[in-house]
Amino acid sequence: MNKVFSILFIFLFVSTNYASNIPSKDRTALCNYESFLNKATTNEERVVREDLYLKLIGIIESLGGYRQKFLRQGNLIDLFPTAYYHTTLSETLKIVDNKYHLPIEKINQLIAFYDAYQRNRLYWDSGKKQLVELHWEKHFYEASSGLSDVNFACSGIASVLESAIEAHVIYDLPRALRYAFDNRRNKGIRPKDLLPEFEATNKIFSSTNQKTKSDIASILNCAVWWQDVGEAIFGRFYKTDGDVIKLRKDAWNLAFTPLPINGLDNSELLSQPFTNHLELLNKGKSICRTSPTLFLFDLSGSMSQNGAGSSKSKIQQAKEASKTTLASLNTNQSGSKPEIGILGFSGGCPGPNMDPTTGNPNWDTDFTIVQNRIDGLSAGGGTPLYEAIEAAQCKLANRLVDNNQNSGKLIVLSDGAATCKKIRPQGVYNSSTVYQWKIDVSGNNCGGNTSIQIKYYTIGFNVNPGSPAERDLQFLAQSTGGKYLNVQSQTQLERAFRKFNRTYIPKPNPALNNLSTSSNSQFDKGVSQINSESFVSALESCKAFSNLHTDDCHGAYNFALMLEANDFYKKAITNYQKYLSLCPNPVDKEFVEKQILFLEEEYKQFLIFQKKVILSDLEYLKLHFEKIQNGESVALAEEFKGFLKEKGEYYINLAELMGRSDRLFKKNTKEVANGLDTCAKTINRNPETWDRDATPALSMTYLNLERLLESL
Repeated sequence: MNKVFSILFIFLFVSTNYASNIPSKDRTALCNYESFLNKATTNEERVVREDLYLKLIGIIESLGGYRQKFLRQGNLIDLFPTAYYHTTLSETLKIVDNKYHLPIEKINQLIAFYDAYQRNRLYWDSGKKQLVELHWEKHFYEASSGLSDVNFACSGIASVLESAIEAHVIYDLPRALRYAFDNRRNKGIRPKDLLPEFEATNKIFSSTNQKTKSDIASILNCAVWWQDVGEAIFGRFYKTDGDVIKLRKDAWNLAFTPLPINGLDNSELLSQPFTNHLELLNKGKSICRTSPTLFLFDLSGSMSQNGAGSSKSKIQQAKEASKTTLASLNTNQSGSKPEIGILGFSGGCPGPNMDPTTGNPNWDTDFTIVQNRIDGLSAGGGTPLYEAIEAAQCKLANRLVDNNQNSGKLIVLSDGAATCKKIRPQGVYNSSTVYQWKIDVSGNNCGGNTSIQIKYYTIGFNVNPGSPAERDLQFLAQSTGGKYLNVQSQTQLERAFRKFNRTYIPKPNPALNNLSTSSNSQFDKGVSQINSESFVSALESCKAFSNLHTDDCHGAYNFALMLEANDFYKKAITNYQKYLSLCPNPVDKEFVEKQILFLEEEYKQFLIFQKKVILSDLEYLKLHFEKIQNGESVALAEEFKGFLKEKGEYYINLAELMGRSDRLFKKNTKEVANGLDTCAKTINRNPETWDRDATPALSMTYLNLERLLESL
C-alpha cells in the first residue's frame, strides 16, 4: 500500500426474496411485527411472542402452499386449506395489529387447531391412511374420489367443503381448545377471559368467504358455478347466525367440560396431534428474514493510523461505527434480527483464484458474539480491493443460495483507489450501462446458471469529491443499481450506515375505506414496487396516490418513505409530518418523529456536500479544458461523455433535491444542465473536433457553475 490508505468495510444486505406462498403485501404486514413484540411486559414474554408468532406465519405459508396448488390444479382436496388459509391470515393480521388482549393464548389455540388438520393430511398424502382419524378419512375420501379436479367436478365443491368444516370444527376444535387451555402460559387465565376473543373470530368470516369464493371463481370452468355454489356453502355456514357459528359455540362448550371428546364412531378421540413446530418456526423466519449482513474489514497497516481530524485510529472508528450499526439493526422495525457475518482481508495482490479474505463469515444473530469478533480484529497488510470484493460477493452469493434468496446489497466503505486490479474499465468516468458486476451461483460454488443480483452501496471515507477513488466507488454503485455516499467523519459514517441499513416497510393498505378499485390498485402498485426496491418507480406510484387522496395518512407515509429513499429530504420531512397530522397517534409515532429529526440533520449535511460536489465539478471541467487545449480531445472524449451524462441528470434534479424553489437557482441549474447537454451532443457529432466546437459551451457552463456555487 505504501502511502495509499484504503479502508474497506463491507456490509452485504440480502433482500427478503424468499419464494413465498404469501402475497408480498400481506407478507409486509405480517413481518412488521415490532409493535406486537413491544406489547410484552418482560424479555421472556417478548421471546415467547416472537417464537409463537413466527410459527403462526409458518402455518400461513404451509396453508398458502395448498392454496397455490388449488389455484394451479383445482383438486378438491386443496379447497378446504384454501379457505383455511384466508381465515388464518385474517386472524394473524388482527394479532399483529394488537387487536387481541391475550395473543399468546390465541396463537396457541391456532397452532393446536392447525396441528390436527396437518397431521391427518400428512398421513393421508404419505399413504398412511390407516393412521388418519375417521372424521378426516371421510373428508379425504370424498375429496379424492371420482372427478376430484374442480374443473370437472364443480358440483362437488359444496359437499366437500362442508365435510371438511364439520371435521375441523366438530372434532378438532374442542380438542385444540382444551389442549391450549390446559397448557396455557398464565394459569390465572379462565375460560371466560378467552371467550370474547374466541367469538371475535366470527366477525371475519364474511370477508374470508368472499376471498375463498374468488379463488373458486378463478378455476377454469367453475366461473359459471361459483356464484350458486358459493351461496350454497357460505349461505349455510358463514352467516352471522349460521351453522358454523353454532358449531363453534358447541365446540367451546365441550372443550371446557369434563366430558370426553368423541370422534365420528363415538369413541374418544386420540390425544392432541402435533406437527414439526421447528419446521414451522424456520418457515416463519424465512418469510420475515431480515437481510444477512457481512462486515468485511480492510486490515491493512494504515488502518492503525489516526483518521483525519480524529484522535482515534481508522480501524477504531470503523469498529465504533459498527457498534452503532449493530444497535440500529437490533431495534429494526421488522422485529426480527438479521444474521451478521465478519470477515477481514489484507496482503498483497493475490494470484488467480486466490481469496484475500480471512476467516469464515460465521453468520450469527447474537450481536454480542458479533461485536466480540469485530473487537478482535487487528490491522497490518495490503489492500487488494477488487479481489476482496469478488471473494466477499461470492460468499454472499453462496449464502443467498442457502437462504433461497436471489438478490442482495453490498455496502463498501473505502477511502482509496484499488491498489491491485483496476475497478473501472479503461475510459470510464464513473458509470457504465454495459459493464455489470454480477455473479452466477450454482449450488455452493460461484459460477453457474442461477443468477444472483448484488447491488453495491458504496461510501467514500475521507475521499476527495471527484477523485479517482471516488469515481471507483461511484462506478461500483451505479453499474449495479446501487448508491454512493461521501463521508468525512465517524459521525457521518454512522449516519451513512444507518441510511444504508434502512429497511423501507410500507403501509400495506390505505387508511381510508371504500376507495375505488383503481385507487386500491394504485396503492398496491406502490407497495409492490417498494418491496421489490424499485424506489424510483415507487416514488411516482406513491405520489400519484397521495395526490389523489390527500387525506389518506398511509398514502402520505408511503410517499414520504419513497421521497426519503430518493434523497428528497425536505419533501420527505413534510410528508412524514403530514402523516402524523392525519393519524395523530399511530403505533410508529416515536419512530417517525425520530426519523424526521434524522432527516433534518441529513438534509443539512446533504447541502454541505452538494457544495463540495459543485467545487469538484468545477475542478474537473478546468482540468479537462486544459487537457483538450493540449490535443487530448479524442482520448478524453469517452470518459468526458460519462461525466456529462451523469452530471447533466444531477443538475436537472438539483433544485428539487435541495428543496430550492427560488427562480434564480432553478435557472442556474437548468443552464448548467443545458450546457453539459450541448457538450455531449458536440462530442457525439464529431469527437475529432469537439474540443474546438464545444469551447464556448464549456466556458459558459463553467461560469454558470461559479454562479451556482455563489448562490448556495
